[in-house]
Amino acid sequence: MAVGLTTYAEEGNAGYLQKTDSNGNLLWQQKYNYNENTDLFYNVLPTADGGFLLSGQCANDTTGQDAWLLKVDSLGCPYPNCTVGIEEENKTVAFNLWPNPATEVLNVEVFNTKQTALYIKDMMGKEVYHSTFSEAKIAVDVSQFSKGIYLVEVNTANEVFIKKFSVE
Repeated sequence: MAVGLTTYAEEGNAGYLQKTDSNGNLLWQQKYNYNENTDLFYNVLPTADGGFLLSGQCANDTTGQDAWLLKVDSLGCPYPNCTVGIEEENKTVAFNLWPNPATEVLNVEVFNTKQTALYIKDMMGKEVYHSTFSEAKIAVDVSQFSKGIYLVEVNTANEVFIKKFSVE
């Protein structure tokens, strides 16, 4: 885990959190804006529920600087069902998956019929499933997956889309 500051001209400076695997490969990243001024994090601590507690500061037009404490879940979400991904700028919904949580089969429907690569990774970044297909829908047998949260990564042409799902 790493925290800090990221600069986006149209949004100002935002607090930043990223998670990598043990090889340093980026699993996901998230930015957080408290206000239009400079927001940044100095520290990240794991919490007992698998999430993280971020501490930092945010600039305030009235008081100068305020302390900032933010609790996020294991995917960096500060609220339920937020979007986490490698490219946060891309808000296009490229695929759906259901049921979520899954027990036997996870259905993945891709909204184009281009050659698609599908990866499923556990929360440590370990790839547990990979397939390449050109159909609009694929069913993945998840009955042998351990219970927990997984990331589904869909690669189509030059785009990468990520969603989370759980196995119960």
